[in-house]
Amino acid sequence: MRVKVWTKRSCVVCLVGLCAALAGCGGSDNNPPVSYMLGENEIPALTKLVSVGNSMQFQEEAPEGTDTSSSQSEATTYLYTGLEAGNETAQEYVQILQDGYGAAVVDESGAEQEPPDFTQESGTVLVGLDGLEEDTLCLLTIRWEEQSCSITPELRERAQIHTEESLTVAEAVEELKNKGTVLLGLPGDNVDQYLFLPNDGVVRVDERPCFQINVYGAEDHQIAGVYMLSETGDKLYRLDQGDNTVEELQ
Repeated sequence: MRVKVWTKRSCVVCLVGLCAALAGCGGSDNNPPVSYMLGENEIPALTKLVSVGNSMQFQEEAPEGTDTSSSQSEATTYLYTGLEAGNETAQEYVQILQDGYGAAVVDESGAEQEPPDFTQESGTVLVGLDGLEEDTLCLLTIRWEEQSCSITPELRERAQIHTEESLTVAEAVEELKNKGTVLLGLPGDNVDQYLFLPNDGVVRVDERPCFQINVYGAEDHQIAGVYMLSETGDKLYRLDQGDNTVEELQ
């Protein structure tokens, strides 16, 4: 598969060496921080890595009841407005984190994903970096609008992310076969009349990563259906090839 669960990379350790030399890691008096603090983890901040121009304005939005002077900034959102192009700023920041700090674009399950379409005027991307403690992950939720960009860092335990075990490709095929021809809307009463062939990688349906499995007649090899089964096996969709829409079956 092209999409894999993001695993630890040794180059993330360089965050410690870089950020330990930085003074004043936390922002104050509406000055943007040099780094985002998540416990002992320090992640280079947006304005440390990307030039944002002289018109940028900064605002720190801490959740209610949070002490913004604390070294912990978990769930705090850092908002940068007055940018020339929020999408380009977000794209450059993500690219630098990927190239220089071992970060990866991920989804909520911790699986590595293709970057989003940064040409859109608004959007969201999750970026993950390994935490210093074992089985922890630093997640940056990066949202952009036409002239703004926000960063929300969170420190999560991997157990919190992988709440459900993902199926393998072979398991996904068997799971789809077990649904039966009635649910799948296929003629006949025996799935052995069909060939189930998965595509490489995953697709996203309703923000869920899914396996795409194409079903062909075993005799004529004609396409009989295209199905998307979520990685956890709890959601099933069918593609209407006529109008390219998706129907939820389960």
